[in-house]
Amino acid sequence: MKRCLLIVLLLFGNLSLQEIKARSYPSVYEFSSRFELDSLDAANPVVLDNLEVLGRVWGFVKYHHPAMADTTIHIDYELFSLLPRVTHAKPSERNHILSEWIESFGPYEVMDSVDYAETLSKVDHMIVNDFGWIQDTCRLGAVLSRQLTDLRRAVAKSNRYVWNTPITIQFYDDPFVEIGKRREYDARFRLLMLFRLWNVIDCYSPNRNITDRAWDEVLVEYIPRMIREKDRFALTYLELLSTLDDAHVRTPLNIIFGTKPVLGKGHIIDGHLFITDPMGGDKLRVGDEILVTDGRSVSEMIELVRKYVAQSNENTLLRDAARYSLQGKGDSLRIEYIRDGERRQVTLPTWDNYRDYNARIPVKEPFRMLEDSIAYLYYASLTSEIAPHLFEQIKGTKALIVDLRCYPGDFFVLDKFFANYFMERPCVPVKLYVPYWWSPGIFFYEPSQSFGRSEQKEESLCYVENSDAYKGKVFILVNESTQSAAEFVTMHLQSIPGAITVGSQTAGADGDIVKVMMPGDLSFYFSSIKVLYPDGTDTQRVGVRVDYEVKPTIEGLQTGRDEVLEYALSLVD
Repeated sequence: MKRCLLIVLLLFGNLSLQEIKARSYPSVYEFSSRFELDSLDAANPVVLDNLEVLGRVWGFVKYHHPAMADTTIHIDYELFSLLPRVTHAKPSERNHILSEWIESFGPYEVMDSVDYAETLSKVDHMIVNDFGWIQDTCRLGAVLSRQLTDLRRAVAKSNRYVWNTPITIQFYDDPFVEIGKRREYDARFRLLMLFRLWNVIDCYSPNRNITDRAWDEVLVEYIPRMIREKDRFALTYLELLSTLDDAHVRTPLNIIFGTKPVLGKGHIIDGHLFITDPMGGDKLRVGDEILVTDGRSVSEMIELVRKYVAQSNENTLLRDAARYSLQGKGDSLRIEYIRDGERRQVTLPTWDNYRDYNARIPVKEPFRMLEDSIAYLYYASLTSEIAPHLFEQIKGTKALIVDLRCYPGDFFVLDKFFANYFMERPCVPVKLYVPYWWSPGIFFYEPSQSFGRSEQKEESLCYVENSDAYKGKVFILVNESTQSAAEFVTMHLQSIPGAITVGSQTAGADGDIVKVMMPGDLSFYFSSIKVLYPDGTDTQRVGVRVDYEVKPTIEGLQTGRDEVLEYALSLVD
């Protein structure tokens, strides 16, 4: 955060914020004041162009204008008042309305363009979005374009809609509780949700430019859909979220799949779903091939997930399709499956209490010895209290296998155990670029903590060499369940000299997540930090580096073998 403070001082230290005009709104917004558009509007190029410009300008002002420090301003109400004025206007009239709207917020300080460029050049940063569209005078007119260009270099001290936390950023948006209760989304709210989501990603996602569809095209595609598809709005919204291509996006998928699981975990390979863990249930067995659940085939489930669930890559898509195939909306799930070549049916009860459900999941031991002086650690079960005590049993082995096909249960294990006992020399295994509220589209390098043995000397923490570090080989097991913190941990363990990673493509969703509030129960999260290897190699969507790609086979799934572990064992001399 010291780097953040330095940049703030460089950019804004000697400038002061002008007084801004106060705004006032009714204490309760008139929800009965409907604003609706029809199919003709959805096909009208003037209307669509006006709404695109409005959505862009509104979001740009929301995250750039110094007036947004004023907590009396309600940017959503501002949008509601602009929609009926702008939607059917001529382009010149539209631009004039938006220009007057910006002007109504009052004056502000603007940093000189040369000083702005020179200041940025002094710090390590990456530009994800340069907002080149604000220079389009043919579309915006000279006045509006100039206003937006000035706002790009506006001097702001705070913003009520976005601010920094010790790690990343945080957003505030009105949840419109009444809308959530009524589930009434007229065109105002459908467009608000589109513009809110689109601008958050446009301004603050480090992964804006690696989605399958260009982010600018997403706005153009979904404006007419938000108009036309009001009767299936929730499904359209899920499709919109899927365009983020980010496995960190958590969506209200109960609309489609339900939230009640049955006992059992599965894995999809070559379009076939096999049970890999019956979780203590007595109806399904390891190797059973699931064909249909509640009338949906596995192939149908895969396509539903592809359409409605944000996925970083194909591996995470299949992972989630396997999961959703084994959960439903009702109190039971009817399953058709094959065992020993015979097609069978069974109806299993679902669980609506996740605490009871999770209690049925067998807890794996954090440590065990395998054959011939090989130690094994299951990362999800490791804690920072027990891990250091295990080193006495591990240090004399010729190999250690660290199973990261799971989510870490205790993040401090990384520093308190692996850093202290496995690193001969400290290093920095990752490179991070983080967002700051006052720099939409720009991400700044955040020096990462070293990974290695540390000692407290006087008032500072020092990293030192460790001649007693583990001398055996380290193998790291990964797959599609290796996501987020697990990927971050994997990147650190890969810096252990000679470490070898075995498995398949990981989830490709790293970095801290942030929540964006939406009306109703439709809020979502996204990855907010760019996590790179020291050489600049990206991990988002592609996952961590894998030295030996090993995937389960149908034969292996049917017989309950752990082929990834078997392959790692074969590499031990």
